[in-house]
Amino acid sequence: MTTVTTALNELSATTMLDLYASKALSPVEVTQAVLARTET
Repeated sequence: MTTVTTALNELSATTMLDLYASKALSPVEVTQAVLARTET
């Protein structure tokens, strides 16, 4: 499971899939995090 200190862009694809399946994370949240990171 992810923690608050784990950046979404540091998660593996399999971890993301597990979080998507458990509804703890959405693809939209990951996309927003990646876009925010590229803007900094």
